[in-house]
Parts: sequence; structure tokens; C-alpha cells
Amino acid sequence: MCIYSDPLSPDPGVWCPPPQEVNQGYLVAVQRTEYDVGDAIYYLCKKNHLLDGPNRVTCQPNGTWSTVPYCRARCPIIAERSRVLIGGLKRWPYDVTDSVVPHGESVTFYCKHSRKQCSFPYTQTCFDGRLNPPFCYLEPTWLQYKLFPHRLVSEIEACSLVDLD
Repeated sequence: MCIYSDPLSPDPGVWCPPPQEVNQGYLVAVQRTEYDVGDAIYYLCKKNHLLDGPNRVTCQPNGTWSTVPYCRARCPIIAERSRVLIGGLKRWPYDVTDSVVPHGESVTFYCKHSRKQCSFPYTQTCFDGRLNPPFCYLEPTWLQYKLFPHRLVSEIEACSLVDLD
């Protein structure tokens, strides 16, 4: 007698426990104590957070869930009195909605050359609520911003490649 067993069909005794919660996220599923192999659940993130990873996870044949996502926080733009480059556009931070950028977004700051009257770009990336200013960035004072706006580091001429050596 020959008994055929399909290697792709799940073991009837295998199931997954309830999926893990995601910080700053919502689980979209019928709450159960056990989930069958192949069952899928979905994740959503709370306001001001971005889903990093798949929004759908599946109960696998080994009784574990596929890769669970993260909910990443948006980053406040720490520059106030200097323009920055976001998505290829030079903008004042107050012109950006809520003065924040989403997780993964790159923000280019302008830094002043130490010996010349020119600026150079320095890019930082938002990661889960943290956007650190580059070491070379100095926030202009209120007086510089109000009295000499054309001299702000974001407004002066860009350094040439020769200047940066």
C-alpha cells in the first residue's frame, strides 16, 4: 500500500499564536488564540508614523508569523532659520507640513565653509523620529535671520569643488 503525502500541505497540528503587537501600530485581525497556517493579518500605523515592512503577515507552516513590520516616527526638522533641501526643493522648514519629514526621507542642510564665504550641502536621513543635524550645521541667530537674510548659509553661493579640498 502506498500513502501519498503532499509536502506543501500544512501539518494539521500546526498553528500560530496571536501575532505580536507593533509599537505605534494597530493589528487588523479577528482576535483568536490560534491561527491556521495561511491565515493573514494586517498592520496599520498610528498618525505621524510610517509602515516600514509588509502590511500583511502570514501564519507559516512552521507555526511562526512572516516578518512583522515596524511603525516609524516622522522627524522634526531642527533647522528654523535656514532653508533645507527636501525632495529636491529648497524650502523653509515652516513651509513643510508640521515641520516634519517621514521616516526614510533625506534632508540636506547647508554648512558654511570655515575659511571662505560659501556653503556646501550635507545630507542626513530621518530614522524613526531622529534627524540629527550635521556636525557642521550652525543655526543662524535671530538677528542674522532678520537683518541679513541674504547672508544666511542656505542663501550664499555654493562652494566650488576646488574650495572643498
